[in-house]
Amino acid sequence: MNDLSRPQLRLILFYEWSCGTPAAETVTKIGKVFGETTVTDRTVRNWFARFQSGEKCFEDDDRCDRPTALNNDLLRDAVKERPDVITRCWRPCLTAVTKPSAIIFT
Repeated sequence: MNDLSRPQLRLILFYEWSCGTPAAETVTKIGKVFGETTVTDRTVRNWFARFQSGEKCFEDDDRCDRPTALNNDLLRDAVKERPDVITRCWRPCLTAVTKPSAIIFT
């Protein structure tokens, strides 16, 4: 991506999306300025869809404004308490949960 950071690229994508520029044209424009391998059509379409759904986060954070459903401290304590439990049994703790405040072992 040359000297262009991902947040900078996302800001450019947001600008082009805001102007109503089609994804294919956006890829061409960015390619002319920053190099043809800077961004793919698929990436532009994915980001345009994110912007359409209301996302406005340009940073490299995977979850931007979304809180994590996993309580890392709770999981760490549970593993320390039960080191004999195999990895497969921890899977429910690692997936999105509706009540992250408690982990119940049976």
